[in-house]
Amino acid sequence: MLFHCDYDVKCLGTAIPAYYLHVMECWKRFHSKEISDLTVQSFSSCIVRNNRHIRIDKKNIFWEDFYKAGLIYVGDLFDSKGSLKGFQYWVSKGVSPSRLFQWMSLIDAIPRNWISAIKGKDLASVKRNLKFDVTKICIDMNIISISSLYSKRIYTAIVRKKATSVIASYLVEALEKQGATLEHLYLLAHKLKIDMKIREFYYKFICNRLATGEWLYKVGITDSNLCTFCNCEKETVKHLFIECHIIKSFWEKYLEWRLIASKKLEDLPLVNIMLGINISELPVEENLCLLYAKYFIYGCKYRNEKPIFSNFIKYLESKHDVEKYIAEKNNQLEEQKKRWGCVFKYFESTKTPVSSS
Repeated sequence: MLFHCDYDVKCLGTAIPAYYLHVMECWKRFHSKEISDLTVQSFSSCIVRNNRHIRIDKKNIFWEDFYKAGLIYVGDLFDSKGSLKGFQYWVSKGVSPSRLFQWMSLIDAIPRNWISAIKGKDLASVKRNLKFDVTKICIDMNIISISSLYSKRIYTAIVRKKATSVIASYLVEALEKQGATLEHLYLLAHKLKIDMKIREFYYKFICNRLATGEWLYKVGITDSNLCTFCNCEKETVKHLFIECHIIKSFWEKYLEWRLIASKKLEDLPLVNIMLGINISELPVEENLCLLYAKYFIYGCKYRNEKPIFSNFIKYLESKHDVEKYIAEKNNQLEEQKKRWGCVFKYFESTKTPVSSS
């Protein structure tokens, strides 16, 4: 029965071994709902015992005499027309008249919005029973037999539930705007075929784990949390890559350069700078240059120098030349051309031809 209660692990007492508490915490992640997500039927079907929303003096509620009298669910406090049953009803079921104040405390502990939602509703059709099916579990909105489960499936489901909280909140909003998923976000680094140092930067960036001025100041490494470039605002990830006026100038020059390199007019919304361009389709060329640009900005921060755009072009060209040399050695030049796209042609066209004499 405990696994079907909306419990709070911290309130279950210290007598339960740590292993079982961990198991119960994992189970809770699959089954618990927020108060705002519950329907009238869910309200009335909530078990009173070990309910994190129904507590007296910060303690869980379980009274054996009320339980034997039939008080199991919140809905048991109401009649079929949605009206609260009077205390005399419970006295008639065997509860001692001296328990009046306990009953009043219980009614007071029920969330007000639950009572308001249930009052006047027809509860006759609400089905509640204690014959729980413990052979099945709900994972990712699918009812699965426990006999067919394996630990990796459960672990994956738990990780998926926690993954969103790891990703920076502004990227979660950007994903929704692009119609992309976390899978697209993580696959992008693999699709771009970048080296490990830049891949590490990318994952730290999307998980909001970069050592910005805000974080360095918080842990006592620096004496100021102000931006390295403008020295005016607190240096968060968003400020460092988007909001700083020096960085805004950098992105304006980046757009001008993209127009020259690709021969087409492009727009670069702030959401694309942070997330990537149309990542649901995993385009390589646009996002490759964009990622190198963000890595260049981060490198300038640590060298304590302004992000000069002409220096970025030199940096990008050096990356292009190194990768081109490796591709030629491995007979993969065509793949390299596709990967860099119009930028490959741009850098080739800007090189001075070597004289044969």
